[in-house]
Amino acid sequence: MKKYFLFSDVHAMYDKLMTALLDAGFEIDNPNHIVVSLGDMLDRGDQGHEVILFLESMIKRERILGVIGNHDMFLLDLMHGDYQNTFFNIQYNGFDKTVDLVNKPEYYGIYNSANTFKEVAYEFDKRYYSYVRWLESLPHYLEFDNHVLVHGAINFYLNDWRNTTKHFAVWSYQSRVVIPLYFEKTIIVGHEPTRRLFGNGNIDDIIQNKQLIMIDGGAPYGGKVNVLVFKENEL
Repeated sequence: MKKYFLFSDVHAMYDKLMTALLDAGFEIDNPNHIVVSLGDMLDRGDQGHEVILFLESMIKRERILGVIGNHDMFLLDLMHGDYQNTFFNIQYNGFDKTVDLVNKPEYYGIYNSANTFKEVAYEFDKRYYSYVRWLESLPHYLEFDNHVLVHGAINFYLNDWRNTTKHFAVWSYQSRVVIPLYFEKTIIVGHEPTRRLFGNGNIDDIIQNKQLIMIDGGAPYGGKVNVLVFKENEL
């Protein structure tokens, strides 16, 4: 029987990701073990290259699912020539760590040129081709029999929640969007570190109830990567 290993908001913290996966019983050579990303694999941390290589190995094995996160969108915007927010994301959202995976040393710290961005996008696409193609293929939510997976939130202010936009899904916080009592599935999200909802601010465990499971363990802020495991018939 297949097992699904869910994680989110790794933010280039490869060691924390692998520790959490191994502690959860993940076996890289087990064909029944599937990894599921809830978004935000890069930025902030220093092990982006290692994270990408791991994800690419799972892509090659066809044992990976995922949904897009807001930080994943930073990279796709760059790849697609949309530089409107790139400089801001480099300055304030940790995107410089991702850019410098392929940046030339003479360009370190110089991120305000469209020509520089084009070179970075070209090098990134050449070096991490399968990872970029995978990101481009990701939906903004996944629906299963018992759960809905999304990076940030599902929009229940709509008549049909399935019309949730990508922008809402990756930027909103489910803890601030009321889930109707009639909704029979459990939503699983990342995006919002759980320490924000614990009183003392330094507990990074999973928060869950019947309607909502939050798994972002605040890895780049001194926290951890949480891994949630489901058997095939449970998800």
